[in-house]
Amino acid sequence: MMAGTSQDSIQITDDEVFRRKLLMDGDGMGDERRLTLLLRSFFSWCDGKSDSEEQILVGYEGLLSSLDNCELLMSKSHQAQLANKREIENYEKLESQIEKNIAEMQETILKKKEELKRAKKIREQKQKYDALARIITQLPDRKETEEKLKVLNDEIKALDESKTQLESKIETRHKELQVLLSAAATLKEAIKEEDSLSEID
Repeated sequence: MMAGTSQDSIQITDDEVFRRKLLMDGDGMGDERRLTLLLRSFFSWCDGKSDSEEQILVGYEGLLSSLDNCELLMSKSHQAQLANKREIENYEKLESQIEKNIAEMQETILKKKEELKRAKKIREQKQKYDALARIITQLPDRKETEEKLKVLNDEIKALDESKTQLESKIETRHKELQVLLSAAATLKEAIKEEDSLSEID
């Protein structure tokens, strides 16, 4: 009678057992097996109606010890889950940071490419300017060029004047030659007539 009273006072409901089962069902590494053994011990303890009070108390303490172990393992499993969760969050943060760094590096690379293009264009323009400057330095300066042009213009003007004078002289000589030829022809005719008259006499 006493054994039945003690067993009733420490009876654990099925709902409590299933609740603890759900709490202990962590990563699945032996939890199900431990819970199965605990349930078997519990049902065996419940069926022991002919057990003495001492046996009931020993069984009860064994169940409590098993429950404590399961709860401890559940706590460790929960802590491991939390640690895994934190580690996953850290990995996600690290991945996000890496992606951000990659995006920044890609943007920096694009900017450097544009800067390189501009620098290359500036260098090419500078090379062209330097080549043009060398050509310009090899040419005479403007004052010297103007002086040479003035000398050439003066020479051309002098040549034009000489040409005009020469043409005028040639024209004069041509006219004089025409007059001389005309006079020679007249003289020739006169001599010819005079010779004819002499023969008649």
